[in-house]
Amino acid sequence: MRTRLLVQLSLLTAFTTVATMSLSIYIPATRGYFNVGEIMVYISDIVGGSYIGGFVGGVGSMLADVFLQYYIYAPATLMIKGAEGFITGFIARRYGKKTKMLSILLLLSMGAISLYLSLGDFMILVLLGNEVRIPNLLWLILSAVLIVLSTIIVILKPETSRNVLAMSLGGGIMVIGYFVYESILFGFGAAFVEVPINIAQVAFGIIGALPIARVLERTVTQA
Repeated sequence: MRTRLLVQLSLLTAFTTVATMSLSIYIPATRGYFNVGEIMVYISDIVGGSYIGGFVGGVGSMLADVFLQYYIYAPATLMIKGAEGFITGFIARRYGKKTKMLSILLLLSMGAISLYLSLGDFMILVLLGNEVRIPNLLWLILSAVLIVLSTIIVILKPETSRNVLAMSLGGGIMVIGYFVYESILFGFGAAFVEVPINIAQVAFGIIGALPIARVLERTVTQA
């Protein structure tokens, strides 16, 4: 049992590190990067539960920061992604009923906020004398993804809705955590630039993790 757990932790951590490093887009304002590692973080959370998810999310993502030389983010990533993984795994394992409506309302709210931001010009920020603008199109695309995702949930099974809720709440922890950390390092202006990018990272993670996690859950159950 212990050997199996160690093997599972090692493999999931390695896969998370590789997934995070496989696609990284540098963000000048915060010196961070967009990545698709959330997919493996969420898969680990749903399949492994809170403790495995917390370890894999924190350690696997932190190692990616180190290997990609984003050293300033490594300590924060260990805590933030660890918390994200723990919360996601906890909810996915312990709340299996009556979560569909909450999932829909949560994602629709996020989509509505993004849509509202896409209609204004106030997302022009001044950072160190330079204007940094988040394109309205980015907000619009993000809102569309979230609204479509929430609509799809209506026809999904309760177990899938539960997982979407878990990933959404865990992702919210990640978005807030990095916003606070980056605000301390670079100020609120720079930190705000990364908020929609991190929300998009959560959305891509949910979309990518759902089908894979569903197959793995069935495999683990049958085993």
